Amino acid sequence: MLKMLRDGLACYRLARLITKEAGPFDVFHYLRSAVGVYDYGADGRPQSTLGKLFDCPYCTGVWVALIIVLLPDWRIKKLFVSWLAVAGVQTALQNWTEE
Repeated sequence: MLKMLRDGLACYRLARLITKEAGPFDVFHYLRSAVGVYDYGADGRPQSTLGKLFDCPYCTGVWVALIIVLLPDWRIKKLFVSWLAVAGVQTALQNWTEE
């Protein structure tokens, strides 16, 4: 149960980084720009399929969750996922207390 919570928080954090935040050295902003998130169509949404995916934290979260679940349970995965989970809790608490 705790592993699922940890993985869920890591998924939340990574999906939020990819879709909503610039990230360290603006890496996620550049990623979103490269896949077309900022190339809007007449409906005000990204035109490309990848642009739409990287614009929606719910859509991105589904794919991030699949990757987290399918990765082998190696030590580096545990470290990475735990790091993201702790950052996810911090982000959720920060958002909750600011509203």
